Amino acid sequence: MIGWIIVAILSIICIFSFLGGGYILSPWYNTLSEEEKETYSKSKVSVNMGISLLIFTAMLSLFLWFLNCSFSDTVKITVSLIFFVFIILYVIALHKKGIKNCKR
Repeated sequence: MIGWIIVAILSIICIFSFLGGGYILSPWYNTLSEEEKETYSKSKVSVNMGISLLIFTAMLSLFLWFLNCSFSDTVKITVSLIFFVFIILYVIALHKKGIKNCKR
């Protein structure tokens, strides 16, 4: 139940990101100096962050659905760990790749 609440909250944050506020959530953008921030488009950074969050939210939803299926505990734990590592690596790679496309 709490997992689905987190998915709902992440969905709201995705909408916020796509509306232009996602640059606030981007860790790499917030560590840049003011001169470097001027070379990036806030709207492109926001969309990039929104896409990353959307993919993360979709994968989390699939993961929660999988946990409700009737598999043995060993299979659930193994697939859960693999899935978790895949989610983290994929979102990090997607976010880093999207950084290059955010220049003005």
